Amino acid sequence: MEVSELLERYAAGERDFDRVDLSAADLRGAELADVSLQGADLSGAKLSESNLQGANLREARMVGVLAERARWRGINLREVKFRDGVLRGADLINANCIGADLSSCDFGDHANLSGCSMRAAKLVACNLVEAILVESNLSEVDLHEAKLEGANLREATLHHAKATEANFTRANLTRANLTKANFSDAVLTGAMLLEAYASSTVFLAADLSSCDLRRAKAMGADFTAAKLIKGNLRETNLSWATLRQADLSDANLFQARLQWTNLSGSVLRGAVLIDADLSQSNTRAVVWTGAIGPDGQARQ
Repeated sequence: MEVSELLERYAAGERDFDRVDLSAADLRGAELADVSLQGADLSGAKLSESNLQGANLREARMVGVLAERARWRGINLREVKFRDGVLRGADLINANCIGADLSSCDFGDHANLSGCSMRAAKLVACNLVEAILVESNLSEVDLHEAKLEGANLREATLHHAKATEANFTRANLTRANLTKANFSDAVLTGAMLLEAYASSTVFLAADLSSCDLRRAKAMGADFTAAKLIKGNLRETNLSWATLRQADLSDANLFQARLQWTNLSGSVLRGAVLIDADLSQSNTRAVVWTGAIGPDGQARQ
């Protein structure tokens, strides 16, 4: 379909353009709110600054689409193929991206995906640096090797998400639900995880240096060989967690709950554990040099 025909018929009140071929179409700045393009082919199309608010693009093919600063609030992108797309600065608030393939997409320049439903979506190697994902549902998403430095994921849900080797440096995950997610080999240096829910979450060999985990609930979490150097774990619940061979040098564990926690082979050099509860914990081969114990006494 030619762009001119689409725009003419839309202006006349028509909204249903399902399964049309608009590959490589130039729709920059187009006003197509509430249009239906379900199953359409928009591969390589130019949609920068377009208005597709409330539109239905379910199962559309959108590989390589350029959509910088697009206005797509409430859009239905369920199960779309959107690999290698550019959505820098786009407004996707409350969009439906369930099951979508967004691998290698560029959501830079503060793209706003707040309130998005992205369950089971593929976000492999995506650029989400400083993206806004407040209260978004990222359950079961694949974020392998994604870049989320400085991203705002406040109160987002990442239940069962795969975030292996992803970069969350300085990301805001305050009160986020990370239950049973996999952050193996991920980078979370300086990340904010204040009051996060991380029960049974895997942080195997992850770098959480200088992260803020105050009052987080990480019962049964796996921090094996993780770096938590200078981490703030004040009042964090780590009961039944595994911290085997983890590096907690200079960490703040004031009033932390470590009941039945496996600390074997971990490094607590210079850590502060005043009033921490280590009852029934495994402290075999722990390096305590310079640590302040639960009783306030320095360990040698």
